[in-house]
Amino acid sequence: MMYGIEHKVEPPEPVVGNAYELDIEPLPTNLRDALRLLSSSEMMKHYLGSDFVEVFVTCKEKELEQFEKHITDIEYDWYLHSF
Repeated sequence: MMYGIEHKVEPPEPVVGNAYELDIEPLPTNLRDALRLLSSSEMMKHYLGSDFVEVFVTCKEKELEQFEKHITDIEYDWYLHSF
Protein backbone atom coordinates (compact mmCIF):
# COMPACT_ATOMS: atom_id res chain seq x y z
CA MET A 1 0.00 0.00 0.00
CA MET A 2 2.76 2.39 0.92
CA TYR A 3 4.42 1.98 -2.49
CA GLY A 4 1.12 2.71 -4.23
CA ILE A 5 0.53 5.81 -2.12
CA GLU A 6 4.06 7.14 -2.52
CA HIS A 7 4.12 6.53 -6.28
CA LYS A 8 0.50 7.52 -6.89
CA VAL A 9 -0.29 4.14 -8.46
CA GLU A 10 -3.87 3.89 -9.66
CA PRO A 11 -5.42 0.56 -8.65
CA PRO A 12 -6.74 -1.63 -11.46
CA GLU A 13 -10.42 -2.08 -12.09
CA PRO A 14 -12.11 -4.71 -9.89
CA VAL A 15 -12.11 -8.23 -11.29
CA VAL A 16 -15.50 -9.30 -12.54
CA GLY A 17 -16.07 -13.01 -13.08
CA ASN A 18 -13.51 -15.78 -12.72
CA ALA A 19 -10.06 -14.25 -12.10
CA TYR A 20 -8.40 -17.57 -12.98
CA GLU A 21 -9.55 -17.12 -16.57
CA LEU A 22 -7.93 -13.70 -16.94
CA ASP A 23 -4.52 -13.14 -18.47
CA ILE A 24 -2.80 -11.84 -15.32
CA GLU A 25 0.30 -13.00 -13.50
CA PRO A 26 -0.82 -15.32 -10.69
CA LEU A 27 0.48 -15.17 -7.16
CA PRO A 28 2.91 -17.92 -6.12
CA THR A 29 1.20 -21.14 -5.11
CA ASN A 30 4.03 -22.55 -2.98
CA LEU A 31 6.56 -21.27 -0.48
CA ARG A 32 9.62 -21.84 -2.67
CA ASP A 33 8.23 -19.67 -5.49
CA ALA A 34 7.08 -17.03 -3.00
CA LEU A 35 10.57 -16.84 -1.50
CA ARG A 36 12.13 -16.48 -4.97
CA LEU A 37 9.75 -13.63 -5.72
CA LEU A 38 10.47 -11.96 -2.38
CA SER A 39 14.24 -12.24 -2.74
CA SER A 40 14.12 -10.54 -6.15
CA SER A 41 11.71 -7.76 -5.12
CA GLU A 42 13.44 -4.40 -5.04
CA MET A 43 10.28 -2.87 -3.58
CA MET A 44 10.32 -5.22 -0.57
CA LYS A 45 14.05 -4.64 -0.09
CA HIS A 46 13.37 -0.90 -0.10
CA TYR A 47 10.63 -1.09 2.55
CA LEU A 48 11.97 -3.92 4.72
CA GLY A 49 15.67 -3.52 4.08
CA SER A 50 17.92 -5.76 1.99
CA ASP A 51 19.47 -7.38 5.07
CA PHE A 52 16.07 -8.30 6.52
CA VAL A 53 14.84 -9.78 3.23
CA GLU A 54 18.05 -11.81 2.82
CA VAL A 55 17.96 -13.17 6.38
CA PHE A 56 14.21 -13.87 6.27
CA VAL A 57 14.46 -15.72 2.94
CA THR A 58 17.46 -17.73 4.16
CA CYS A 59 15.64 -18.75 7.37
CA LYS A 60 12.50 -19.75 5.48
CA GLU A 61 14.53 -21.75 2.92
CA LYS A 62 16.15 -23.67 5.78
CA GLU A 63 12.72 -24.32 7.30
CA LEU A 64 11.47 -25.51 3.92
CA GLU A 65 14.43 -27.89 3.59
CA GLN A 66 13.57 -29.41 6.98
CA PHE A 67 9.90 -29.62 6.08
CA GLU A 68 10.65 -31.40 2.81
CA LYS A 69 12.76 -34.02 4.62
CA HIS A 70 9.79 -35.02 6.76
CA ILE A 71 7.62 -37.90 5.59
CA THR A 72 3.99 -36.98 6.06
CA ASP A 73 1.31 -39.44 7.16
CA ILE A 74 -0.25 -39.45 3.72
CA GLU A 75 3.12 -40.13 2.05
CA TYR A 76 3.70 -42.98 4.46
CA ASP A 77 0.26 -44.43 3.74
CA TRP A 78 0.63 -44.05 -0.03
CA TYR A 79 4.22 -45.21 -0.50
CA LEU A 80 5.54 -47.06 2.54
CA HIS A 81 2.60 -48.67 4.27
CA SER A 82 2.20 -51.36 1.63
CA PHE A 83 5.65 -52.86 2.37
